[in-house]
Amino acid sequence: MKFFYPRMMLRFKSFFIDVNTISLLSIILTLITSELSFITPPKKAAISFLIPLLLSSLLTSITGSSLGQKICGIKTVSLKTGKNINIIASLLRFILIIPLNGISLITMFVTKKHQAVHDLLFRVVVIIDQNKIFLARDILPERLLDTINYLYPSKLRRIFVTILYVLIFNMTFSSFIVFTVEFIRENCFYGKVCKPLANSYHDLVSMFLSLGIIYIVILGCRSQLYGARKKAKVLVL
Repeated sequence: MKFFYPRMMLRFKSFFIDVNTISLLSIILTLITSELSFITPPKKAAISFLIPLLLSSLLTSITGSSLGQKICGIKTVSLKTGKNINIIASLLRFILIIPLNGISLITMFVTKKHQAVHDLLFRVVVIIDQNKIFLARDILPERLLDTINYLYPSKLRRIFVTILYVLIFNMTFSSFIVFTVEFIRENCFYGKVCKPLANSYHDLVSMFLSLGIIYIVILGCRSQLYGARKKAKVLVL
């Protein structure tokens, strides 16, 4: 079964809509249950948290799309059958999206079917709804290695080189962060101003550190790191 896949920004857009819709519904339920004295606080919290998630998961299992996905014209289906997934898989998958977000960013760039980690765990795939009309730039085909024009190093070599790059980058950048933060704190005459400044600086460069590691892993998976690069085949005429 041949599928086409949405670009990452389309998936982010649908997720943004879902999160805000669920949050709004959760707030409404919290306001309603706060007026009901016969419901205990733990049950109120469970109602406000679980019901919006269950409704979104139920919609996904019945129609193949959450509200955000339906607006964006994409679907979540079983990788094996191409049919809608069940409500339990949909619920657990959604709960895992946020804690696995950073890793998912990597796997969506490198997996054959553009799958995030939570897609891989539940053997599902997010696809373009064939009943919708999209611009060509919003649609991705299945990702394939160009074995006709390039020779690729072994997976073991790619993994080893990628880990080595990540370790070197992490050690170098982390040392730079520690040195510069301490320098700011020790050489600032305005302690009340510089301590928050140093903390903000630390948070900012730590974010760049994470993005750098993600970028290195993506390059490694694509065989674009020195030491494990793909090589163009030489055509003999």
